[in-house]
Amino acid sequence: MSTRLFFALAFAITWTVQLPAVLAALGLVAGPLEQYMPLAGLGAFGPLIAAVIVARRSPGGAKGLFARLRIRGVGPMWYVVALLLPAALLAAGMAVYSLVGGSGPWVWPPADGQRIAAMIVFPLGEAFGWRG
Repeated sequence: MSTRLFFALAFAITWTVQLPAVLAALGLVAGPLEQYMPLAGLGAFGPLIAAVIVARRSPGGAKGLFARLRIRGVGPMWYVVALLLPAALLAAGMAVYSLVGGSGPWVWPPADGQRIAAMIVFPLGEAFGWRG
């Protein structure tokens, strides 16, 4: 029951706040698309809000949901691995891509402050919501 409730809430919250931007992009709502983008950005927090709502109804409550943020017994080396492994895998993949004749930039750094903020904020809403 709680898994179904979580999915229903996560999708309902996310789609509800992102719907105005979609409708503006299709020309069904008056106004420029940029006007609705802050709401669309809030959609990233739909899974987190749904997880908190469902967790509050479960044993352990929301405290149990966020307890995983403070994992004890994990050495600092694992944090280094978690931070560097994705970059190492990207570099390896791009190297293989170059070896087979592909070309292109190896990284796409964010061009402005909004994208940097999105890189930091969006994973907070998504990751904690989907995996708790």
